[in-house]
Amino acid sequence: DTPKMVEYNGVQSVVRAAVSAGVPRIVLLSMYMVTRTTSVEYKWLNKFKKAMYWKRRGELELIRQCKDSRSSSSSKPSYYTVIRAGGATGEKGFGMQNVTLREGDYIKGSLPMEDLASVTVASLYTKETRDTVFEVVLISSFILVIVNTNTMVYIVLWIMNTE
Repeated sequence: DTPKMVEYNGVQSVVRAAVSAGVPRIVLLSMYMVTRTTSVEYKWLNKFKKAMYWKRRGELELIRQCKDSRSSSSSKPSYYTVIRAGGATGEKGFGMQNVTLREGDYIKGSLPMEDLASVTVASLYTKETRDTVFEVVLISSFILVIVNTNTMVYIVLWIMNTE
């Protein structure tokens, strides 16, 4: 399968079905740097049948369909959350007690799948991540989430209360 088929057409089809079914929250795991078209990583990954280009198109399609669902009286509203993760690894997770907050759009790195799963689940239960795009990576044993600080505080508190 090509990136266009998976990252765009696949996302488009799944989101269409979810919105039609009235799914209230749709979370898309994406990749950091999809908007940094001049970065080395973007250019390298985009050589593979425009993988980064189609990944970003998938994000935009999710956002468009969710917004459209709220302007239509025929369906229940759907909200989106896009999590742009660093490269997922099989390492043991560090846990959310190691979260550090910074603002900006400069991250690169990886993230244990266990921690990515925790952030993903927490975003489902966090009202402040509705209609939000954020990045998350691990940097020197600290999980770095780039998002508005109030939103992250809610995510951290939710995860720490469920561990």
